[in-house]
Amino acid sequence: GWGRRLIHGVIQYTRHYHPWHLWIEPRNPHEQLKFPTGWRGDGIIARVSTPQLARRLAALRVPVVNTSAIEIQGVDFPRVTTDVQAAAQLAAEHFLDRGFRNFGYFGTLHSSYLVKHQSAFMKAVSAAGCRCQVYPTSPAVGWEAQQARLAQWLKQLPKPVAVLSWALQGLMVLDVCYSIHLNVPEEVAVLAGDEDDLLCNAAIPPLSGIAIPSEMMGGEAARILHHLMTSGKRHAPS
Repeated sequence: GWGRRLIHGVIQYTRHYHPWHLWIEPRNPHEQLKFPTGWRGDGIIARVSTPQLARRLAALRVPVVNTSAIEIQGVDFPRVTTDVQAAAQLAAEHFLDRGFRNFGYFGTLHSSYLVKHQSAFMKAVSAAGCRCQVYPTSPAVGWEAQQARLAQWLKQLPKPVAVLSWALQGLMVLDVCYSIHLNVPEEVAVLAGDEDDLLCNAAIPPLSGIAIPSEMMGGEAARILHHLMTSGKRHAPS
């Protein structure tokens, strides 16, 4: 959902300002980047998520605009991304406005932007005189073991509790709540740090999420890329 909305923002920009011939490659971020044979593009908008991908893009010697919140040392492509700290602050305000005083955070912390998201949420909660318990991260385990660990964590949280997660992890929280008979949202309220229409509506009950302006990000990324392609400059316009 995030990626499709971002691409839609790029398309809208090109229709209004500068018609482009777009080549779109949906792919798993862990797959090797592959361009069509003979591809001669003028610029690239990409979610640069690994050093390997960054090196391959740099080798093409065309302007690149990065739309990933993942920070990679030595990668200096112009970047348009989400303010994850502001998003976490919004989540905290949403819960606090609804009277919650007990909080939890469930999400993997394998990237710096995820750590920033969690830290900002905990800081906002702490500023309101509340505490936030974090689900203990661990190496990958099987589905049943993960469900059991999550169930144990949810049971020990003081109720009612508000849990911030991400869309996929939020689905897991709701599934476990159902299996151990915790009422949502009366006992456990869950909010996703992003808004994925498909995943959020697949949940029972439907999962709410922070609306990330990815369509706006796509339009801004297209504006910056157009500037780079026409000016010959490496850095983004102010």
